[in-house]
Amino acid sequence: MAAAEQLGGRRVWNIRHEFELLQRISQQRGEDKYTDFTLKSKGKEFRVHRNVLAACSPYFDTLFQTNMVEQQSGTATLNFTSAEVLEELLAYMYSGALRIQEDTVEELLKTADHLLMTEVKELCIQYLLEQLDVSNCLAMKALAQVYKSDNLLQAANETIRKNVHAVIEREETLDIPLDSVQDLLADDLLQVAKEEELFGFLVAWTKRDLPARKDHFPTLFTHIRFTDIPKAYLEEFVKTEQLVRESEECQKYIAAQTSSSEEEESSSGRLNARSGKMEEVVMVMGGVSRLPGNEDGTTEMMCYLPRQDTWCQLCPLNYAVTFNAIAALNGKVYVAGGRLWPENRVTSFVSCFSVIENSWTRVRNMSAKRANFALVPCGGCLYAIGGKSERMFLGGSIGEVPVTTVERYNEANHTWSYIPSMNKVCSDVEAVATNDHIYLTFGKDGNGTNIAGNGQLPYYNVKTNVWGKLSATCPVSMSRGADDENQAMVSYLRDNKIHFLGVLDSDTFEGFYQYYDIAADQWTAVTISWPEIILPSKTLYTPVHNGSIFICSAPFVHSSTDNSKTYYPGHMLTLKDKLKSLESTRTTMGVSSVRPAPTSSVCHLDIPQKHLSAFAKDVTMTVTVH
Repeated sequence: MAAAEQLGGRRVWNIRHEFELLQRISQQRGEDKYTDFTLKSKGKEFRVHRNVLAACSPYFDTLFQTNMVEQQSGTATLNFTSAEVLEELLAYMYSGALRIQEDTVEELLKTADHLLMTEVKELCIQYLLEQLDVSNCLAMKALAQVYKSDNLLQAANETIRKNVHAVIEREETLDIPLDSVQDLLADDLLQVAKEEELFGFLVAWTKRDLPARKDHFPTLFTHIRFTDIPKAYLEEFVKTEQLVRESEECQKYIAAQTSSSEEEESSSGRLNARSGKMEEVVMVMGGVSRLPGNEDGTTEMMCYLPRQDTWCQLCPLNYAVTFNAIAALNGKVYVAGGRLWPENRVTSFVSCFSVIENSWTRVRNMSAKRANFALVPCGGCLYAIGGKSERMFLGGSIGEVPVTTVERYNEANHTWSYIPSMNKVCSDVEAVATNDHIYLTFGKDGNGTNIAGNGQLPYYNVKTNVWGKLSATCPVSMSRGADDENQAMVSYLRDNKIHFLGVLDSDTFEGFYQYYDIAADQWTAVTISWPEIILPSKTLYTPVHNGSIFICSAPFVHSSTDNSKTYYPGHMLTLKDKLKSLESTRTTMGVSSVRPAPTSSVCHLDIPQKHLSAFAKDVTMTVTVH
């Protein structure tokens, strides 16, 4: 080498050498050429080369350096794996390519762990991370703990914490082992909105196999944070539960956790609310301020806290907008489209609000300008549906026309893309979404008629990328056409049913309630008792967790002489007595001079309670277009 350097030589590389070498060694194995060892699994034999096994697996490298019987006989039987998985591992050793499938990945991971093949373990973990979701996060956590994968464990815990409500509602969660239940209930970072849901899960899990699990109930019971459970629920459901009544240990724990004395509290080991506790918030954006005689477009963002019945003011947007759309996705709030004030021109702007930092960021504009449209989260994306867009007519005048177009926003790469359009134009759109379907619950066609008025709701199938229409018709017509100014209606999704509440005539308070059962493909009308509520034809509303509908305040013509307006506080409508009666509760008015109005937009989401303190920060909007 020294001589070569003196002569000015250099080292050259054949970049195909490694690939071609593997190909030739693999070919030799296929021809049983120079093979010197045999692996056996489940009755099948594999002829291989010792040097290849030793190079790829520290397990075999160690084996071949000992005087064990396998080394002497030239044969090793691997009873801990199947022949199919062993074949895949050998294919990887001889080619560098690994085929991972859902039905074999766990056994592949186990075998790679046994053979100390770190690279294969990492490939399996990466595959599991890509498949991780609510349906398998508990199983993934168990695998991560067995095979000591910090990355998979962290990701699984994050998925469980953010989706604990959906996780404990799954039927298979009732079959998880004792240690998994213990880990779940003890996790201080669970982002749970209602602690009582965890108590309900614990009771259901215990009763799933009562003889085997009953003795564990008192210990698991001590992980429930009773400081965060409403007293009414505690008295009506917890203390009356048979498992609790029959356990002296449970009763003592309740007494200690609900004590009001500071001395008792300090000595009882009382558990505080979970650090990850979620607070439900209602976000209201845009619209027109209500200063008497001086209405003006607003940039303000307001937040209503249903549990506290209080409002707070958040970081303002840097442009005023009305008739915009709003939606929550992955813990952030997106405001899109609408009409800019005071220009009254339709826009395609999209801004993202961070509830953690109480700040705005401009993201990529929609492909089309839209107002009076629906912005719906579904399957991890946002869908902008229909609405009104601007069009230039002959003579140069600009007007608004309803559209059929729909576009989807991918948050990962900040892009908007068109998807199949609706069958007819639709504005003033309202919609609800399941995991893979979007149902239009209201929308005006070109004649101003509700496209969902007869109950045959148009829907979009996210998986098949196709629009369809329900075949079943509803018992009560929901026409709410252009002339139905007194009729009002709200719709929301709960328990896999699409619910419709409506006031047919606000003068007589005549109302209706009906719902569509998605699984049964069936409509049902329910006779309920209606309170005397103000529910104008253009109602601003959003469902909230406790089974209620939050109705923002809206204008109501009070005087026929001067057409002056009276502004009412919001309502909280709650269906009671097994959906047979409707209760109305007034809420506080709002903040500053701004009141929620039909020209505003509203959505609700859950955020970690600890982030509420960020709302007090004095911050401004950041304009960063991705």
